[in-house]
Amino acid sequence: MPMFIFRRWAIDRARRKQQLADATELYESGRYQEAALAFEKLGGAFDDDRDSVEYAYWCANFGAALAETGSLRVAESLILESIDAFRSLGMDHGVAVSYFNLGNVYRYMNSYMPMSDAYAVAAQYFRETGDRHSEAMVMVTRATLLPPDFRGEELSPFADLAHDDPKLRWSLAYQRGELALADGDVDSALQLFGEALECANSMKDVSYQRETENRVLQVMAAAGIRVGTDDILAAIRRSEGQEPKRRLDALYGFALLFRDRGDPDQAAALFESCLGLIDETKSQLNYFERFHYMEGVADIVHTYVAMLMVGGKVDKALEVSEHGQGRALLDLMFRHQPRRQGGRRVRIAHGRLSLQNPSADEIRSFCRADDIHILKVLVHETGVAAWFLTPDGTIDGWDTTAALEPLTALIALTRWTAGESDTSATESDGMASAASVPLEPPCSDELRRAASDLYLALLPEHIRQRLESGSGNLLVIPHDRFFEIPWGLLGSVDVALGERWDIGLSASISVALQLDRRRDVDAWRGLEGFETPAVAFGGIPGQDLEIPLFPRSDGSATTPKTTLTVHFPALPATVEEASMVASMTGGVLVTEKDATPEALLAALRSAGMVHIASHGYAHPLGESFTLLAPSDNTGSSILYPSDLVYKESIADSELVVLAGCETGIGMTHPDSYIGLANGFLVAGVRCVLISLWPVRDHVAAAWFEAFYRHLIDGRSPASALRASNEEFSGMLDPWDYGAYALVGAPFFDMGTDRPVDLYDSGAICGGDVVPLGRHEFQF
Repeated sequence: MPMFIFRRWAIDRARRKQQLADATELYESGRYQEAALAFEKLGGAFDDDRDSVEYAYWCANFGAALAETGSLRVAESLILESIDAFRSLGMDHGVAVSYFNLGNVYRYMNSYMPMSDAYAVAAQYFRETGDRHSEAMVMVTRATLLPPDFRGEELSPFADLAHDDPKLRWSLAYQRGELALADGDVDSALQLFGEALECANSMKDVSYQRETENRVLQVMAAAGIRVGTDDILAAIRRSEGQEPKRRLDALYGFALLFRDRGDPDQAAALFESCLGLIDETKSQLNYFERFHYMEGVADIVHTYVAMLMVGGKVDKALEVSEHGQGRALLDLMFRHQPRRQGGRRVRIAHGRLSLQNPSADEIRSFCRADDIHILKVLVHETGVAAWFLTPDGTIDGWDTTAALEPLTALIALTRWTAGESDTSATESDGMASAASVPLEPPCSDELRRAASDLYLALLPEHIRQRLESGSGNLLVIPHDRFFEIPWGLLGSVDVALGERWDIGLSASISVALQLDRRRDVDAWRGLEGFETPAVAFGGIPGQDLEIPLFPRSDGSATTPKTTLTVHFPALPATVEEASMVASMTGGVLVTEKDATPEALLAALRSAGMVHIASHGYAHPLGESFTLLAPSDNTGSSILYPSDLVYKESIADSELVVLAGCETGIGMTHPDSYIGLANGFLVAGVRCVLISLWPVRDHVAAAWFEAFYRHLIDGRSPASALRASNEEFSGMLDPWDYGAYALVGAPFFDMGTDRPVDLYDSGAICGGDVVPLGRHEFQF
């Protein structure tokens, strides 16, 4: 190589290394967004140098930064690339670190099985490189996320490593103390917590000391060992200087202590302090981080709600429940909603958009203004809290333990396709199939009985009487697996709720308020106000896809990435279905190779309604998705909810119809159910139609013809759903029409003959009303 060329190459490489070091420093200082931008600027610098150490580090660190900003799919891809790069360089320690970062990505995705496996592979690599300390810290991290039954086995091999490391010794002693406590061995727990306190004292770390001292007090009090109130209050005061997570744990532990002592007032004061700290901490997080933060703190809210319900404080319990039910989804929605359709009516305080939980009186006003009844349920540790609200301002509340067993029975019945060929590989070809499974559900009488059993167990008689004698709009706020049941089929054996009520589902009352059409800045102009009234997708090509099941550890740290080959057959009947929708609505038909993810994203920006007649896939371990035609740009045919949630996509569509099978099935989250519908709601869609089980093709086509006919007549989506079901209830089995549900705010007419009056005073769920255009705001 000529000298001047070599010198320029050396200078360029030195410059890249410095830029890489600067970006890494930004990441290590917690400035993740700036770090991601700095790494991105280096993107093309390694095109001709992909075998270098710098490229491996760029992939690893860029992926880690993106994971902290919410770009999880790209982060996953980059970190997997870094694993291959480090492995080809023989840098096993780099492979170990990358697997640990991959575990963090899966943790953020709420995919705990692959997270656990990635941590296990990282630990194995650390062990093979002789870095037993890092191995121990990874396994301790993994163990804290596992159920107690598995935690002890994870921790036991590392006791011999803890002698020279006080922090590791503290972690092991503390976790073993928790395990002993879970086994009911209070004496051993106190002894282990005492050892942890000795470690904390030797480290002279106040945070570790306070956390351990607080836990010792809590355990002693729970064990009946006398602990004075003054001692507890002094410990609470000492925790004020701790970092938020440790302070929150201390407040929550002492709140439980006072609750169990029979002092609900003192417990309530501490729970309120918990809520304040949660909101304060969340305000310092970006919107992506808030979703995962709520995963860890939602149970605090639910426990407080249960205590309030026992004390008969129904209104207060309702208000508190909004802090830990659907709040993570609301935070993500708030990131996008101010920019949709000309803006949203929200509160501005001190130059910042403000998001507040509604009070019980504001919820009453919402029910009155929109003539809505609300049925809300919240699953907590010991049962189910529930409320029923009416437009006249009445709020009934109760707590029950009887509903969980019939809930499980009903869900088991509706998941009659489980174990069929749609989710399991065949031995002959190793391929799973998403083909239409044989539609042989259980007898419809079993479905009616199971729905009736849950209805009777969940609702008191006086609430059932009001539902069976009334009609109108019924907003259901489910929680946990209550999202997976056919609410329209609940009722007496003779009359189901869906026959009397226009039903919609929402993650919380606050989410429904955020989607309320009365809070739009631009008044509703009907479907004529859109570039096109509707876009219908169908005829998606058949495909065989490698669906990642994420890295696994089977004793070998070089285990390849595991995938499941899934066959998605073509659905020729969907061309006719989509064509019918486009014709009825005066919309646009998009079929076959043109029905790409990019085409769908464009439709969400321009069309009033979007109909997607394609496969939905309920991933057994990870994120569910909708199947489309392969993109000309990326080759990908999959649309994940995160593709909408974590991008700056804006969706103006009023209604999205996910007409595939089981498009309403997702994963439970302590705060917000995770499913396909969420991504569309976050991006700005008003409501989403989902299905809970497969429906026969010819029946689905006939049902959608009725549904769109009623929409075009000016009905609301919820009213159109009820009217369509009424048409079929006398002719067909409830398995054929009861699968459909609406998520979001489905109570507004699609026609223009009944305009909606905008709120002209303080907006519910926000305060002052101010018009906001499509601008960027400091959140």
